[in-house]
Amino acid sequence: MVLFSQQVRFSYEDSSVTFQMPPPYSVVIQESEKGHLHIPVSGEGLLEEDRTWLCVSRRNSQAQ
Repeated sequence: MVLFSQQVRFSYEDSSVTFQMPPPYSVVIQESEKGHLHIPVSGEGLLEEDRTWLCVSRRNSQAQ
């Protein structure tokens, strides 16, 4: 059985509770200060290492 809340996910199995804290960042499209877009393209898992991100630079980006 897995129960969800808006902040913390947890599971309860065999009289044991395991907490899954939310990631330290948003898992939606983000834009960096230099204008790069970071888009989550895979990783339905809850763990940070399970996610794959696509970094897109704009042609007129001020990236160095």
